[in-house]
Amino acid sequence: MIQTFINENFERDVESFISHKAIHRKYILFAKENGLDEISQSALTKRLNRMMIGRSDKKSVNRKVTKVRYGLRWKS
Repeated sequence: MIQTFINENFERDVESFISHKAIHRKYILFAKENGLDEISQSALTKRLNRMMIGRSDKKSVNRKVTKVRYGLRWKS
């Protein structure tokens, strides 16, 4: 189901990034809508890393260091 979540919500874009927290919030909504078990943010990050979806790193956003995933943007 992670692949379905990815296909429905993301597009590849080398110049974009999304915070880990935003991805996790969206996944929780997806899990509830589809009757899936919720997983932690770290578990979701590990699965996305294994699947090589974007690149995980830290970025300064509004003067605060935030974990982000580069190479993804939300589908419109």
